[in-house]
Amino acid sequence: MTNDNSISTFIVAVALFASVSIAGNISGGCINPAIGFAQNFVRLLIFGDVNECKFLWVYIVGPSLGGMLAAYVYRNFFTVYFNSNNESKAINAF
Repeated sequence: MTNDNSISTFIVAVALFASVSIAGNISGGCINPAIGFAQNFVRLLIFGDVNECKFLWVYIVGPSLGGMLAAYVYRNFFTVYFNSNNESKAINAF
């Protein structure tokens, strides 16, 4: 007998394995940007070859752009909803 949680966990694990297997040859195949950055930087220090860091920018630019996009979406969409929701509660209080 299977549980719904075990099936969803298996699906997530297979998806992560597939994404790492596909991207592994391109960018190092690391899901965590801090580890990917450190991995490429250490390879630069060990091998001394600048080509080892040709995808280092992905681990810096990707999370930075993602954070800026998340802040923009939160500020422009969610705060508008929360402010209008609070105003309607304040009007109903009187």
